[in-house]
Amino acid sequence: MRRFLMTSLLAVAMLAPAVSPANAQSVRNYRVEANREFWVNLNLCSARVYIEAQGDGDTDVDFTVYDARGRVAFQDLDYDDYTSVTLYPRAGGGRGCQPYRLKMNNLGDVWNMVRVTVTDVR
Repeated sequence: MRRFLMTSLLAVAMLAPAVSPANAQSVRNYRVEANREFWVNLNLCSARVYIEAQGDGDTDVDFTVYDARGRVAFQDLDYDDYTSVTLYPRAGGGRGCQPYRLKMNNLGDVWNMVRVTVTDVR
């Protein structure tokens, strides 16, 4: 009986499609006032994280991401309000979550609604 059960379970496992857990994702909107900086604290807990920021298209927004030591991990200073980057917060062998900060600098004369999406990539 035990052998039959093990053989049956193995057969079912071989037929089942490989399923990976869905990537954890956080989506938040931030109103970045005209000619102002806005800071967002990011608690990054995965070995690889994809960050995407998309403004409403009204102004130029510059983006800078700082790591746990305050060093620039990524910077986008072009003339639009979109950026994306993949970061490796635990590349140095760190454990647990790492505190990062995202600075959004609105260079326009009107506010810009920026959607920030942080996805744990597995």
